[in-house]
Amino acid sequence: MRIKSLKLTNWRNFLDKKIDFNSKVFIVGKNGQGKTNILEAIYFLSTTKSFRTNNNFQLINWHKDLCRVEGKISIKENPDIKIELVINRNPQRKFQKRAKINNVPKKLIDVLGTLKVVLFSPEMIEIIYGSPVLRRRYLDAVLSITDHRYAKTLISFNQALKRRNKILSMIAEGKAKKDELPFWDQQIISDGSFVILRRLNLINFYNHYLPKAYQDLSNDLRDKLRLKYLNSLLPDQQKITQKEIIKNYQKMLVAKRDREIEFGTTLSGPQRDEIIFVLNNRSISSFGSRGECRSAILATKIVEIDYLVKKSAGDKPIMLLDDVFSELDEERRTKLAKTISGIQAIITTTDLSHIEKNLYQKAKIIKL
Repeated sequence: MRIKSLKLTNWRNFLDKKIDFNSKVFIVGKNGQGKTNILEAIYFLSTTKSFRTNNNFQLINWHKDLCRVEGKISIKENPDIKIELVINRNPQRKFQKRAKINNVPKKLIDVLGTLKVVLFSPEMIEIIYGSPVLRRRYLDAVLSITDHRYAKTLISFNQALKRRNKILSMIAEGKAKKDELPFWDQQIISDGSFVILRRLNLINFYNHYLPKAYQDLSNDLRDKLRLKYLNSLLPDQQKITQKEIIKNYQKMLVAKRDREIEFGTTLSGPQRDEIIFVLNNRSISSFGSRGECRSAILATKIVEIDYLVKKSAGDKPIMLLDDVFSELDEERRTKLAKTISGIQAIITTTDLSHIEKNLYQKAKIIKL
């Protein structure tokens, strides 16, 4: 899998930019010149979302009301695919976001994951230190680009959850009755149990490979990195069926109904999942050093590549590296260089001196 070219129209600071890629590309420039904007556009082609903002309109150049991202890509099944995504904030056009593949209009979900990327940036360390929602979003992003059913089910769950929470609040205010809840109970149980099971399976995959990936970075076979999945509907076990999750979910909703009405919110389900990075049986966010956390994220990204390869019949994803070499010591830089040796990598940096010469000697260098 590779991206052959990228065309940006009114995308952030780029009014009209065309870039051709090869297997290794270094984008060099000072801060504020738009290096990350280019990686963001490629990520947008893959996920139909930005990794920096939830507001699509922020992606449009301030002086324009529409932006377009076009990418020509090659995958195993088809060496010549064109993806086009457009964002519009002019209400007269009657759309906010639209997509095309090979000039044929498509639903956004049909574009999702056609191009698969793995993003690694210094900010990724917030997956460890930040709120639980960041870790849930990370899992959801990996699952969504490899499984459209998961993406659709997650959307359905969030819509049903929002509606159920509204009814809970209305019951507390005397504006609705409890007999309105069973329909939405069944909807969130059906969708939520599927989401939980898929997340659990992904975490089990990671935990199979994470220890080795981390040990390769730390050079210490005693190190054990794993993800701990905390969900009140799951017993402490690695394997469970969706039927068992559904049974536990039904019991929990009944047991917590009065409290949910009191607080006006649903207290059980995947929206409350917590995922903890555990190194040698201790939470790395509480007890790990900055270097250990960087290694944990890098190991996670290495396993993410393996997962996407498995889900893409051996087709390797594209690695997007946003100014990470300057953040890593020499040993970790060497490990990262080895990881990206067999895949297309698009790398931003303020200075090539941060990077080993043999890595960029045959690469394409774009200076902004």
